[in-house]
Amino acid sequence: MHIYERLHPTAQRVFEKTHVKHINAVGTEERKNYQLNQVKKLKVNADERCIEVYYQNGEWFKYYANGTWG
Repeated sequence: MHIYERLHPTAQRVFEKTHVKHINAVGTEERKNYQLNQVKKLKVNADERCIEVYYQNGEWFKYYANGTWG
């Protein structure tokens, strides 16, 4: 079971949709840092209506329902 499978199905869809866009927006080498097996922690942030995605390399992003991240 992957960590994102613990999310509510709606949050899973947001994560999946935004993660694909995020991966496709970075270069081939950088992409290795953001594969699913590099996700360290996921946290639903209800106040900001996003999912906080923490990666093994120490970086983290907010994934939003509209498919953007920041």
